[in-house]
Amino acid sequence: MYTLLLVDDEEATLLGLSAIDWGDLGITTILSASSVNEALELLESNIVHVVVTDIRMPGQSGIDLLIEMNKRQYSTKGILLSGYAEFEYAKQAIRVHAVDYLLKPCSDEELLISVEGVLKKWKEEESQDTERQNMLLELSKKPVFIGGILLRNWKVNKTEVEHIQRQIDEYQLPIKIDSQCYWVGIYNELLKEGALIEHEVQSELSSIGFPIMLMEDPCTVTILLIVQNEELFNGKKELLNHQIIKLKQRLSMKLKTTTVVEITDCFTFWPNVMEQINQVKHSIEKAKQVGNKSSSETLVERAKQYVRLNLHSYPTLQGAADKLQVHSAYLSKIFKEISGENFSDYTHQLKMEHAVYLLVHTNQRVIKVAESLGYSDSSYFIKVFKKYFNKTPQEFRNR
Repeated sequence: MYTLLLVDDEEATLLGLSAIDWGDLGITTILSASSVNEALELLESNIVHVVVTDIRMPGQSGIDLLIEMNKRQYSTKGILLSGYAEFEYAKQAIRVHAVDYLLKPCSDEELLISVEGVLKKWKEEESQDTERQNMLLELSKKPVFIGGILLRNWKVNKTEVEHIQRQIDEYQLPIKIDSQCYWVGIYNELLKEGALIEHEVQSELSSIGFPIMLMEDPCTVTILLIVQNEELFNGKKELLNHQIIKLKQRLSMKLKTTTVVEITDCFTFWPNVMEQINQVKHSIEKAKQVGNKSSSETLVERAKQYVRLNLHSYPTLQGAADKLQVHSAYLSKIFKEISGENFSDYTHQLKMEHAVYLLVHTNQRVIKVAESLGYSDSSYFIKVFKKYFNKTPQEFRNR
C-alpha cells in the first residue's frame, strides 16, 4: 500500500534497513538508492510515500535530496538520519521540511515509530484531500448549500483569518475578508424541503449577490448574502427588500402558510459574520415567540399585501379599507401603531423600491416605468423619484 525509499551510501546499512519488518505499517514496496541522483531517478518513476536518507554521503547530502524534492514539489515525506549530533544539521532538517531527524545508530523500533508517524500524516492528508475533492464536486452541483459546511465549521471552531482566507480561495467562494454582506433569516413551520428553499433563494437573491445557506433545523434557514454589486444598494436596501418580499411571497404561497423573514444591516464579512448570524437568529426567535399574530397585526399584513399586489395602479388607504372591510380611519390608526409608519409612506417606499428594480433590471423607458407604477404623469414620477433618491430615474440608471 505504501512505498518506502531508503538512501545510504553504505550497502550494509541499506541491507540492514531493508531487513526491518515494515509490513506491519502497510509498506509493501521497499526501494533503495546509494546516492542522491539514484534516489531522484527512483522518485521520478515511482510514487514514494516516505524517504529515509542518511545526511552524510559522498557528493550530495541527504539535505540536498530533500531540497531537490521540495523544488520538484514531490509529496514524499522525508526522514533524515545522521551520525553527527550537531545542532546545525537539525536546523537544516527543519529548513528542508524533514518530518523527523534521527541520530545514528537508532534502533529498529525508533525508526519504525518515526515512519509510522509519517504515514499517519500521509493518511490525514489523503483524508483531507478526499474531503476537499468531494466538497469541490458538491460545490459544482449545489453552490448554495456547500458554503454552509464551511460556515458551520467557522462557527463551531475558533478559526484564524488566514485559515479562513485559504479555505475561501480553495473552495473558490466569492467572498473576501472585507466583503459586504447581509444575513437573511427565514422561518416557516413547513420549511423542510431543502431543494425548494434552495431553488427559491437562487431565483430571488442571486441577482443581488452570492447566497450561502445554513439549514440548522428543519424550519429555519439562515442565508449569508455576499453583495457582488454594491452599486445596486446605493446606501439603501431597496432592491434587497424588494427581492425579499418576493421570496417571502413565493415561499408563503408554495408552503401555504406565513413565512417569517428577518434581515440584518449590511456588515463586513470578517470578523462580524458570526455576531450578525446570532442577531438574525435572535430576531427569528422573537418572531416565533409571538406565535399567532393578533387580529391587528394580521390586518396590517393584509393591508401591506394589498399594496404589494396593486403597485401597478395606485393603492390607496380607502381602497385597502374597502378591500379589508374596515373603516379607513381605523386602518390608518392600526397601520401606524403596528408598522410604525403611515400607510402612504409605506406605499411610496414600495413604489420607489420597485422603480429601482425596473430601472436596474429592465430596459423600459422611464415613462413606461412610471406607468407600471400607476403614475399617469411621468414628469410627476420623475419629481417624486428625485426627491426620494436625490437623482432622476435616468441619472440613477446611468450611475
